[in-house]
Amino acid sequence: MSVCLAYQSVYLDKRSSRSQTKVHMLTLLLLAVSLSYKVWLKLEMVETGYQIAELREETQALDYTRQELELQYSVATRPDLLKKRAFEELNLRSPRTDQVVRVVPRAEKRSLVTVSSGAI
Repeated sequence: MSVCLAYQSVYLDKRSSRSQTKVHMLTLLLLAVSLSYKVWLKLEMVETGYQIAELREETQALDYTRQELELQYSVATRPDLLKKRAFEELNLRSPRTDQVVRVVPRAEKRSLVTVSSGAI
């Protein structure tokens, strides 16, 4: 009987050491997965930071271009410069009085519209 008990104790020791090994392996696996996830998150943060920096530079460049275009538009639409270009480049002159035709809209038929002055 003592041999049987000794065998049982050895068997139980091996069994408990196997279960401890499994627990240790699972713990190491969980630790490795969590560390890998943390490293991946850090890399994603760095990549996102670079993307943000690039987009800020692009935004600044586009703002600068917009300001330049607004300035060009304001210069190009100045009335005095438009008149000067019309005279010099297109040979346009102010119209003579006999060239001016006034267009007066015809009076609309008022019979279609009725106005009531009484209360409803």
